[in-house]
Amino acid sequence: KVLGRTTARYRWFALLYLFFMFALCPGIVLLLSLAGSIVLTCTLVPVLFCVFIIILINVLQESRPAVLPNLLKSWNFLPEWMHSLDPLDRFISRYGCLGNYSEI
Repeated sequence: KVLGRTTARYRWFALLYLFFMFALCPGIVLLLSLAGSIVLTCTLVPVLFCVFIIILINVLQESRPAVLPNLLKSWNFLPEWMHSLDPLDRFISRYGCLGNYSEI
């Protein structure tokens, strides 16, 4: 549902998502595994922990915002590029080949 809404708003998102999930992420995991199991573990554990914390904060923002401190009730304290796809959309629309099709 979320991916569908995002793709409807940003036409380029589907291509970026497919590239990221089926090429970039598996390639990074492959390279880390070739470097050794210790390197793989020491890299993926903190990344997965951060992803877990972000998901937990998102769920709490939706269901129980009263338990969060004021700073974490929204992601607006972060720079725009860290909580919105709008800066990337402006860049792709201005310089990318998909900018010609933004009115379709």
